[in-house]
Amino acid sequence: DRLADLRAKKEKVKALSSNIRLQNQSRTQRQARPTAQRAKPLSSRQKALQYAASVPKPPPAARAPLKETESNREGGLLLVGEEDALMSELEALELQHVRDTQAVEAIRKEFMRKA
Repeated sequence: DRLADLRAKKEKVKALSSNIRLQNQSRTQRQARPTAQRAKPLSSRQKALQYAASVPKPPPAARAPLKETESNREGGLLLVGEEDALMSELEALELQHVRDTQAVEAIRKEFMRKA
């Protein structure tokens, strides 16, 4: 008798829970879900990308014609005038090296006199 009452209660609870579950499912299906979600504010990165897209790009710079040089066959082609710039840069570095070497020698001589 007691066992039958427990089983009946259990069946009643199961039936109620299944009814409630069905009602909840039908409610959620009936309710229209909002399609438009709140727009999140733009992050700093997104703002920067948006701004960068609106900034006009500069026109490409005109390039000087290329020429092959005797001294740079391995490296390929140099821009016209670039060889002169390289030579003047090399000469400037050589001159700086000579000056630095002379300064070091002067310091050594002065240091040897004091010692």
